[in-house]
Amino acid sequence: MNQFFNSVKIWQLVSLIEFLCLLFILFKKQSKRKLKSEFENEILKEAKDSNVNMDNLMDSIYKSKALYDVLIRKCHPDRFTDPDLNFIATDLTKSIQENSTNYSKLIELKIIAQKKLLIEIA
Repeated sequence: MNQFFNSVKIWQLVSLIEFLCLLFILFKKQSKRKLKSEFENEILKEAKDSNVNMDNLMDSIYKSKALYDVLIRKCHPDRFTDPDLNFIATDLTKSIQENSTNYSKLIELKIIAQKKLLIEIA
Protein backbone atom coordinates (compact mmCIF):
# COMPACT_ATOMS: atom_id res chain seq x y z
CA MET A 1 0.00 0.00 0.00
CA ASN A 2 2.81 2.37 0.84
CA GLN A 3 4.42 1.68 -2.52
CA PHE A 4 1.17 2.64 -4.23
CA PHE A 5 1.13 6.07 -2.52
CA ASN A 6 4.76 6.69 -3.45
CA SER A 7 4.04 5.98 -7.12
CA VAL A 8 1.00 8.28 -6.99
CA LYS A 9 3.13 11.07 -5.49
CA ILE A 10 5.70 10.65 -8.24
CA TRP A 11 3.02 10.88 -10.94
CA GLN A 12 1.52 13.90 -9.24
CA LEU A 13 4.94 15.55 -9.21
CA VAL A 14 5.44 14.73 -12.92
CA SER A 15 2.03 16.11 -13.81
CA LEU A 16 2.72 19.26 -11.78
CA ILE A 17 6.00 19.79 -13.66
CA GLU A 18 4.22 19.27 -16.99
CA PHE A 19 1.53 21.73 -15.97
CA LEU A 20 4.15 24.35 -15.02
CA CYS A 21 5.93 23.80 -18.33
CA LEU A 22 2.68 24.35 -20.21
CA LEU A 23 2.01 27.53 -18.25
CA PHE A 24 5.50 28.77 -19.06
CA ILE A 25 5.04 28.06 -22.78
CA LEU A 26 1.67 29.81 -22.83
CA PHE A 27 3.11 32.81 -21.03
CA LYS A 28 5.98 33.07 -23.54
CA LYS A 29 3.57 32.77 -26.45
CA GLN A 30 1.32 35.47 -25.01
CA SER A 31 4.24 37.86 -24.48
CA LYS A 32 5.40 37.31 -28.09
CA ARG A 33 1.86 38.01 -29.31
CA LYS A 34 1.76 41.22 -27.28
CA LEU A 35 5.12 42.33 -28.70
CA LYS A 36 3.95 41.54 -32.21
CA SER A 37 0.73 43.52 -31.78
CA GLU A 38 2.65 46.50 -30.34
CA PHE A 39 4.99 46.38 -33.33
CA GLU A 40 2.07 46.16 -35.77
CA ASN A 41 0.35 49.09 -34.04
CA GLU A 42 3.53 51.16 -34.33
CA ILE A 43 3.84 50.41 -38.05
CA LEU A 44 0.16 51.20 -38.58
CA LYS A 45 0.54 54.51 -36.75
CA GLU A 46 3.57 55.45 -38.86
CA ALA A 47 1.65 54.57 -42.03
CA LYS A 48 -1.29 56.74 -40.98
CA ASP A 49 0.98 59.66 -40.11
CA SER A 50 3.01 59.49 -43.33
CA ASN A 51 2.34 61.73 -46.28
CA VAL A 52 2.21 59.74 -49.50
CA ASN A 53 1.83 61.52 -52.79
CA MET A 54 -0.70 59.20 -54.41
CA ASP A 55 -0.49 60.95 -57.79
CA ASN A 56 3.25 60.31 -58.00
CA LEU A 57 2.74 56.76 -56.78
CA MET A 58 0.17 55.98 -59.48
CA ASP A 59 2.23 57.74 -62.16
CA SER A 60 5.29 55.83 -61.03
CA ILE A 61 3.40 52.55 -61.35
CA TYR A 62 1.91 53.19 -64.79
CA LYS A 63 4.02 55.83 -66.57
CA SER A 64 7.59 55.55 -65.31
CA LYS A 65 8.59 52.60 -67.53
CA ALA A 66 7.70 54.40 -70.76
CA LEU A 67 9.38 57.65 -69.71
CA TYR A 68 12.44 55.73 -68.52
CA ASP A 69 12.76 54.00 -71.90
CA VAL A 70 12.53 57.31 -73.77
CA LEU A 71 15.01 59.09 -71.50
CA ILE A 72 17.56 56.30 -71.49
CA ARG A 73 17.45 56.15 -75.29
CA LYS A 74 17.67 59.92 -75.87
CA CYS A 75 20.29 60.64 -73.17
CA HIS A 76 22.60 57.71 -73.80
CA PRO A 77 26.24 58.90 -73.81
CA ASP A 78 27.01 57.12 -77.10
CA ARG A 79 24.74 59.61 -78.90
CA PHE A 80 27.04 62.56 -78.05
CA THR A 81 30.46 62.99 -79.62
CA ASP A 82 31.24 66.25 -77.80
CA PRO A 83 33.18 65.33 -74.61
CA ASP A 84 31.30 67.86 -72.47
CA LEU A 85 27.90 66.65 -73.60
CA ASN A 86 29.07 63.05 -73.27
CA PHE A 87 30.06 63.69 -69.63
CA ILE A 88 26.69 65.33 -68.88
CA ALA A 89 24.87 62.49 -70.62
CA THR A 90 26.80 59.93 -68.56
CA ASP A 91 25.77 61.62 -65.30
CA LEU A 92 22.17 61.95 -66.47
CA THR A 93 22.05 58.31 -67.52
CA LYS A 94 23.22 57.23 -64.07
CA SER A 95 20.56 59.41 -62.43
CA ILE A 96 17.90 58.06 -64.77
CA GLN A 97 18.87 54.48 -63.93
CA GLU A 98 18.83 55.20 -60.18
CA ASN A 99 15.35 56.74 -60.40
CA SER A 100 13.86 54.36 -62.94
CA THR A 101 10.65 53.92 -60.93
CA ASN A 102 10.17 57.47 -59.61
CA TYR A 103 8.05 59.33 -62.15
CA SER A 104 8.39 62.81 -60.63
CA LYS A 105 12.19 62.52 -60.54
CA LEU A 106 12.20 61.28 -64.14
CA ILE A 107 10.21 64.37 -65.17
CA GLU A 108 12.83 66.56 -63.46
CA LEU A 109 15.62 64.68 -65.24
CA LYS A 110 13.79 65.12 -68.55
CA ILE A 111 13.77 68.89 -68.07
CA ILE A 112 17.45 68.87 -67.11
CA ALA A 113 18.29 66.77 -70.17
CA GLN A 114 16.41 69.13 -72.48
CA LYS A 115 18.27 72.15 -71.08
CA LYS A 116 21.78 70.72 -70.75
CA LEU A 117 21.91 68.36 -73.73
CA LEU A 118 19.86 70.63 -76.01
CA ILE A 119 17.61 67.81 -77.16
CA GLU A 120 13.87 67.59 -77.63
CA ILE A 121 12.07 64.85 -75.71
CA ALA A 122 8.40 64.34 -76.44
